[in-house]
Amino acid sequence: MKEIVTTQKVGRFDLSSGYTETEDVVVTEQALTIYVNGNDLVTLLCTPEHLEDLTVGYLASEGFITEVDDIEELKLNGTTGESLAILKGSRGITEKTFLKRYVTTGCGKGISFYQLSDARLSKELPRDYRLRPELILSMMKTLQENSDLHRETGGVHTVALGQNGVLLLQRDDIGRHNAVDKVFGYCLRNKIITGDKVLLISGRVSSEITLKAVKMGIQVLVSKSAPTDMAIEFAQRLGLTLVGFTRGRRFNIYTHSYRVV
Repeated sequence: MKEIVTTQKVGRFDLSSGYTETEDVVVTEQALTIYVNGNDLVTLLCTPEHLEDLTVGYLASEGFITEVDDIEELKLNGTTGESLAILKGSRGITEKTFLKRYVTTGCGKGISFYQLSDARLSKELPRDYRLRPELILSMMKTLQENSDLHRETGGVHTVALGQNGVLLLQRDDIGRHNAVDKVFGYCLRNKIITGDKVLLISGRVSSEITLKAVKMGIQVLVSKSAPTDMAIEFAQRLGLTLVGFTRGRRFNIYTHSYRVV
């Protein structure tokens, strides 16, 4: 397994001091190829940690599994960057691979199996969760304070699972989608209930991120940044409370504001 960061020699220019040579810390990028039932499914470019969780989360968010027990065997080879998953029964992997694909806003060369029909097939979320505004602000503040890898390299997105103002789990990756899938995979592998949790993300919320949150059963998705119009449309349709521009003492509520009381 690669180290998460590496040190590189760089030239630095400053108007005051001119040109100097120094060293800088850079986040490591690794290719992870996921094989399902012996078939090459996808290659993701990711940060080389929590790759088992990434594999499980990706398979779940793309509809290949619904729970971790759908996986009969999972082997990870960190040296070669391969994750080998054997699924129980016949799950139509070949057919899924040839479904019409959309070019996505995801990071890396992996093509998501995302389709607009995902929004129609996703079930509307329950409406039983409530969250005080100050807890949203405090969790986002903690997310930023705990983002050591981002502070060190400036090259990753951070995603966290929170409850009652406390962050229970935090993951970093060069791709927003990967970071969400790492959280999703961890929850599935550890049987963590997500319906009473909040998903917090440091980056932009696309329609894909919205659908991943819905598939997790998350009722409140909070971002430091902006959502897209399709993300708002899907959140409205599927009952997700979408919060954006969470900074300092304020945030915007784009959909289903009744949960934030």
